Amino acid sequence: MDQLLRDTFARHENLVPIAPPGLHAAILTGARRRRARRRWAWTGLFTGVIVAVALLAVPVAARPDGTRPQAATSSAPIHLLLVGIDRAGDEPPAQVRADSLVLVHIDPGARAAYAIVVPPDFPLDLPGLGPQRADGAYLVGGYKPAAEAISRLAGVRLDGGAVVDLAAMESITDAAGGLDLCVERRVQSRHLAYDDNGNLGEPGPGRAPVVYEPGCHHFDSREAVDYLRIAAGSGDQRAVRAYLAALAAAASDPARLPALLTAAGQGLELHLGAGALGSLTGLAHALRAVDPQRVTAIRLPTGVPPGDGLYAALQTGRVGEWLAAHPQYEV
Repeated sequence: MDQLLRDTFARHENLVPIAPPGLHAAILTGARRRRARRRWAWTGLFTGVIVAVALLAVPVAARPDGTRPQAATSSAPIHLLLVGIDRAGDEPPAQVRADSLVLVHIDPGARAAYAIVVPPDFPLDLPGLGPQRADGAYLVGGYKPAAEAISRLAGVRLDGGAVVDLAAMESITDAAGGLDLCVERRVQSRHLAYDDNGNLGEPGPGRAPVVYEPGCHHFDSREAVDYLRIAAGSGDQRAVRAYLAALAAAASDPARLPALLTAAGQGLELHLGAGALGSLTGLAHALRAVDPQRVTAIRLPTGVPPGDGLYAALQTGRVGEWLAAHPQYEV
């Protein structure tokens, strides 16, 4: 049978249309752009979740005398590494690849932040192992080896960082009581379906896939996170931002805040040192110093010379000047 199929395809091979060079190039360019949109959507999602969770801590971080810690007044740049993972099932965090690695450079004097996204296939030099894919650096040993490799690459000391597990977003959304979200276009889920009794579960024979119809609806935690994953995977950054905005609105309810903090702690792994950033509150104050309109995503230069001057700019605190001279790297 296999030989028959091969012979059949061989006889009809000349009937297969050949794409013109221009069309072929356009197809490849479109595919690259779609992958880039998905990568930036995941980046925005994980970065936004970390910021939102950190800000949740500020209202309940008062000292016994009723005052709150003040933000650090130093104008020195702050460097954080944000790692986004998405566990499936019960895998330990250190046994999954990183969906997103983002080096964040905060310029307190300019109230600006720059999120430098490390491509998943970028080679990071790990001690004893040599070059490894960036998304596999976390798989090798968790946050620490990935952070050490990023620190050596950029030539800067990391002030801290965090690992966000997207799988924990379901418990956070549940603590928020679900979310009100507006759907712009019809989307069919690949992860959730209804059985004959209308119970929500995994897809299977005889089960009807969940369909998110256009319009505004109240999503329970499973539906909201499922829709979030679909949006991030398709590069729909507007839907990702809408989810984060709805989560922030839910967090403004003092009655829900304790439950949200407890749920957030299950999906946020902090790696912060001593000093002003030695706590979730310190991280929150560092992030609050940034003007939300002055957060810029940067594509890590991967050509020659290495970094195209970005590493030197990180070391001297002149990323804004560097970006003005290299606008092609802004996303």
